[in-house]
Amino acid sequence: MLGLLTLGLVGFVLWGMHARSVAPVSSTGKGDPTVNEDTYRADTKAVVRDYRAAYAKAGTDLERLLVTEKAIDALLALRVPADEKDFHLDLVVSLNLIRNGLRGEEGSLAQGQARFERLLATTPWLQ
Repeated sequence: MLGLLTLGLVGFVLWGMHARSVAPVSSTGKGDPTVNEDTYRADTKAVVRDYRAAYAKAGTDLERLLVTEKAIDALLALRVPADEKDFHLDLVVSLNLIRNGLRGEEGSLAQGQARFERLLATTPWLQ
């Protein structure tokens, strides 16, 4: 019985190694060049607009947390053009800091809000 389990484990490990060699993960970090920048910007602007409106309406930290998590999920679902990947990461990080602050992490809420507002102020197409 032990031999059968060992054989199964070895087979699983070999299968896993083969699967990784067949479909390697891209590490270029260049984003998706086929994504239309105007579409990305319109989608991102809609997420930010909806987030700000829902956050302002939220009456409790729990509601604000749910609104923030929804916005993060929406941003992570977007396909990002190569030229916008740094901005996109910064936007998601700012919302993640807000989320952490709403969960009680000291200093994160203020830091995330400041970072988010800075992004809004320095990104003309987002206004």
